[in-house]
This record gives sequence, C-alpha cells and structure tokens, in this order.
Amino acid sequence: MKKNYFFILMFVLFGCTLVQAQEYEYVPFVRENMEWFDGNKYRFIGDTVVDGKTYKKCYQSDSCPFEDNMRLYGFAREEDRVVYRLMPDDEQESVIYDFRVEKAGDRVPSWSWSDEWVTVARIDTILVNGEKRRRIELQDLFDGIYIEGIGSIGPRLDFFYLLDNIPTEIGFTYKTLGYAKNIGTGEYEYVEEGGSKDFCEMEYEYTPYVKECGFGYYHYDSEDKLASDLDLYYHYFITGEKVTDGRTYMRLVESSTCDYASGTEVALIREEGQKVYLLAGEKEWLWYDFSLEKGDLFTVEAGSPLNPTDGELKIPVTNTYVTYLGGRLRKVIFFENYSHWIEGLGTVDRLPLHPFDPDCGTQCGDKLYYQRTNSGIGYLNNGFGLTSLEPCSSSVGTTEADLLRIARTPDALLVTLPDDGYRLAELIDTTGRLVWCDYLDGESGEVIIPATGLASGVYIVVLTNDRGERTVQKVVW
Repeated sequence: MKKNYFFILMFVLFGCTLVQAQEYEYVPFVRENMEWFDGNKYRFIGDTVVDGKTYKKCYQSDSCPFEDNMRLYGFAREEDRVVYRLMPDDEQESVIYDFRVEKAGDRVPSWSWSDEWVTVARIDTILVNGEKRRRIELQDLFDGIYIEGIGSIGPRLDFFYLLDNIPTEIGFTYKTLGYAKNIGTGEYEYVEEGGSKDFCEMEYEYTPYVKECGFGYYHYDSEDKLASDLDLYYHYFITGEKVTDGRTYMRLVESSTCDYASGTEVALIREEGQKVYLLAGEKEWLWYDFSLEKGDLFTVEAGSPLNPTDGELKIPVTNTYVTYLGGRLRKVIFFENYSHWIEGLGTVDRLPLHPFDPDCGTQCGDKLYYQRTNSGIGYLNNGFGLTSLEPCSSSVGTTEADLLRIARTPDALLVTLPDDGYRLAELIDTTGRLVWCDYLDGESGEVIIPATGLASGVYIVVLTNDRGERTVQKVVW
C-alpha cells in the first residue's frame, strides 16, 4: 500500500513528466512473424492446435525469400510468461523459457546435459528499440543469456534447444543469435555485436564457377574402422588460360597436394551465359547450367565424360532457391536422384567429374570442404566430420597443434593446454561422433580425458577457446 501512495505523490509533483516516463511492459517471445537467425532462419507463421493447446508453428529456412524453402521445424506456445516447445516427434511439450524469475538465485529449467536446473546469476533491463526488456543471465557461462521477447542470445545448439550446448560434431559446438527481426514491422529487435543483418536484404549478383581458384574435397569412408584414409583429400584447381579453336578456356587441374603445379590437367573449361563447358579430348560438353529453374530438364549426352551410362540422361530439376553461402547469395539447384549444385561451387557432395554417376559408389563419400580464391577462403564447410584437419585450409581459423602435448596412462589421456582461455575439450572418433566432452574454466593446466573402455583407434582431441577458435590434434589409443 505504501508503494501506491508513493506513485500518487510522484504524479502530483511531476505531472506530465511522469506520464511521459517509459514504463516496463512484458514482451512475449511467441509472436507471429518473428524471425531469428543463428546460421539458420526460424520464423513463427500461423497457429495449430495439438491436444487442445494452441501453438505457433515454427518454420526453418535458408532461402531468399524465406518462403521458397521453408519447412516445419516445431511448435511453441507461451502462457503466464513460460514458453513451451513441442517438436514433431515429441510425445509431450517441454519448457524452454521461464520469464517469471525475479531475482538472482532463482532456478529455471535447463537443457544442459549436466543438470535439469540452472541458477540465475543476474537480472537487469536493457533498451530494445526504446522499450525496456528484462535480460536474464544464467550462472554457468555455457547456459547463456536470454532476453524477453528475443530469447537466448547464446551459446546453445539450435533454436529449440536454447540452453543445450552438447556438441554433436565439429563445427556445431555453439551457436549465438545473429539477429531477431519483426517481419511485420521490419524492425530488428536484436543484432549481435559486430554481426550482420538479414542477408536477404543483400543485392543478388551471379557468382561464376570458372575463376582462378582451388577446391578441397574430403573422402569419408564410414566402413573404414581404422581410418586409414583419415587424411585422404582431393584437390582441384582452376588456373591459367588456354586458347583452343578460338575459345578461351581455363585449365582444370587435379592434384594430390596443395599446389596445382604438381597436378595433372584433366580438362579445359569455360563459362558463358551461366553455363559451364568442359573440353575433354576434341569435343566440348555442357557441364553445368546455373540458369536452370524448377521443372526444367538437364540433358547429359551419351558419351560425355560426365555420364558413365550408355545412353542420354534427362534429369528433372526438382527445386531451386537462393541461399547465403560463403559471404554472398547463391542459387541452389536440386536434381531428381542426383547431387545438387551450388552456384559458384558446383557439385558439393561428389568429386567434380562424377556428378552424374547413378551408382555413385565410393564417390558418395566425397564432400566439398573449401574453395579458395585469390582473396582467401570463399567457402568453408566446417560441419563435416574431420575436415577441419585439411592441410590446405589451415589459415581459416582451425589449427592443428603439432606441439600439443598428449600423454597416455593406462586409463586416461592427459592433455596439456597450450594456453589459457580454453572453454571446451572434446574427444571425437573418426566418424565425427562425440565420445567425450568437458567444460573448462579458461585457466591453463591439464585436461584428463577418461579412456577406460575406449576402443583402440584414431581419435581427435578438440580444444575450443572463448573466441570460438579450435585447436585439433589426432591421437592414437
């Protein structure tokens, strides 16, 4: 009651000044046409009823516009400042946010692997577009910070496991929120410090395939238990010009090293009108056609070095859309029963000259890891297994620590941290599966990786620092 008298007195004394002062008003998280970006885009569009409860449908997309390739991701609802999520395969809903907490020391649900609950370290308010929002900081660094109406700003694994940070494979250890955008108003309610806004606002410009560049492919053989091909990489280079029959081509070189000079010229290629032509022997063949649209047929002639069958191939285009990769917008073309193409990159899940092998065979284990241009890395796929060890891309933020000291005892691996600032240690097997992980306090010292029951073989020790940089090294147990 005393608090009410105080506000009445303030109104009498200050009049309009009090009326104009901004008051705090809760902003819900679950709202129509809110979009989040953390490497993928998520957006609430429309309602649905499940077991008598009304949820917002959450869609995921990586295309521009969003609607061109959106797929249902999950459902969310909010009641009394508590946010619930329901994934399509879940039998019951779970709490992802509890915005009712009022003070440090309160406990909220956590998706951390180590505990079901986490303690609130601090609550304050920040201004978002001139409005006050409550910011909740959790006690454990890796449980993150979240803001009313915006949600977790990191770190976490993905959108609906906002407090979960169990790494599943190299390259997907943590995510932070890039932005939160109200599509209805066009306003950004959050933009990560130093981050960028919606890439769909960028101006699209065609990216040519034929240019001075190098490609790295990693071969993954899931049946190779001893990982004898752990370091098996293929390298292709587009380099130098040659004029043949009045046409200017560039050389396509295959190499087993990081230097095209030691490789073998396998073809000549040129690009015209978003079409890439390959000259093998005396005949020119159509290799890529990036002008294709959904519903088109791509024809591969009989006898083409790209066609291992005896007859002509007519391959339907099932879908196309524009997405953001390697710092720019690129068109993606999907084919029925064959690998998809990415503008400027070509085939990404087979070697360049094997795009139309219907049997695929061992080539199915080859993935494009990087493309390097004169200006540096133009594309990098850090999410595939052990590709972070690729020797020709050591300048892109992942280092192989030749001096990392790893000692072995009968039941453990003892890893000496090369410096302070490390926040996570992981042990990964040759399939990319996480075997063990532990959070670190940032202090220098030694990490003990328990090895009791660990099968003999090759493993990868991965250390991640507080800037997201990783140090990796192979170890044999």
